[in-house]
Amino acid sequence: MALDRRIIILRNAFPSLSEDMLAYVAQNAREIRVAPGDRICTEGELGDAVYFILSGRVQVSKFLELGTQHLLNELHAGQFFGELALVEDAPRMASVDALEETALLVITKDDFQDLLTRNPETAMPIMRSIASRLRDSDRRSIEELREKNEELAQAYLTLKDLAQRKSDFLTVVAHELRTPLTAIKGYGHFMRLGTLQGETLNRAVTAIVNNTDAIVRLINNILFLQELELIEPAFEPVDVPTLVNAILTTMRPGAADQSLTFQLELPSDLPSVSADLDGLTQAIGALIDNAVKFSPNGGAIVIAAHVEEGQLRLSIQDPGVGIQPDQMYHIFDRYHHLESAGEHLFGGVGLGLPIAKQVVEQHGGNISVVSQPGAGSTFTLTIPIERKNGRA
Repeated sequence: MALDRRIIILRNAFPSLSEDMLAYVAQNAREIRVAPGDRICTEGELGDAVYFILSGRVQVSKFLELGTQHLLNELHAGQFFGELALVEDAPRMASVDALEETALLVITKDDFQDLLTRNPETAMPIMRSIASRLRDSDRRSIEELREKNEELAQAYLTLKDLAQRKSDFLTVVAHELRTPLTAIKGYGHFMRLGTLQGETLNRAVTAIVNNTDAIVRLINNILFLQELELIEPAFEPVDVPTLVNAILTTMRPGAADQSLTFQLELPSDLPSVSADLDGLTQAIGALIDNAVKFSPNGGAIVIAAHVEEGQLRLSIQDPGVGIQPDQMYHIFDRYHHLESAGEHLFGGVGLGLPIAKQVVEQHGGNISVVSQPGAGSTFTLTIPIERKNGRA
């Protein structure tokens, strides 16, 4: 029975060999068993045998640069490996390890040469089988190279796009810093000359303070986004209505300048959430600021919250310019910035949404958006009410 199994395996490998030759090879080949994890062939070593898998599984792998191991293939009963050792004196191209207890039929180079000496007519069928195997291997390699080339091409395009957006981001940051600094310098110059008096001086001081605040906010946002990945959030019970009202206290004057009002739909029995107060303030503040910024024609911004399946769902609906479909994919990117919509121009560097997204994800939640160009957007923030096992 064992001999019959060997013949079947060899016939699959060398279908052109006669039954007599298959029986001869099967009779004279050596059978070995290897345990799970045992190495059968080592990359770089000279090979002197071909192996036929009678039972079990093996893994073929190759070491790449920096010591990383790349899985090439997984072979099962009926397959073989190491055939190049029969026809050339060259190092193994890959390593082979047993994944489970594996029975192997081994034909050494000496055995093969003895077979050819005794039966020269077997040389051509065996060579054809080996050549066919090599062609299949080449086809697989070419296909893998094609796939890798496509991946590299896509990675290049992604990096190129990221580099361009970083460049645009730095340009916008420079502009956002230059504008208030120019105003501060100008007012400071007139104050030094003593040409400003009374109400004009008060307006100049107010302008300097406001522009300084704008610079500080920009720098704080950049630093906050960078530090998000480094600083662990400090979770504590947070009352969301109180947090929202505190944010609106600072935003109402600016919103009023754009004829915007806030409509709150926050239930009185809304439970506290386990959250990082500073982070959640930044996230919700960024979403509300975004709603104000992109609603230049006035209207009502609706802020609503409810609990659903243990999650707080807070939505911010604005009557603004909306988001074009081709922009939806990038709105949470760090270096994405919308400069204009129709006749409206918008300032800022586009850090608010990336900050909100990263904060919410730190809390184990997510942000979604529904938008229609010209008809406004609704951003929905979802985070767990309670943290479980030390995590949100």
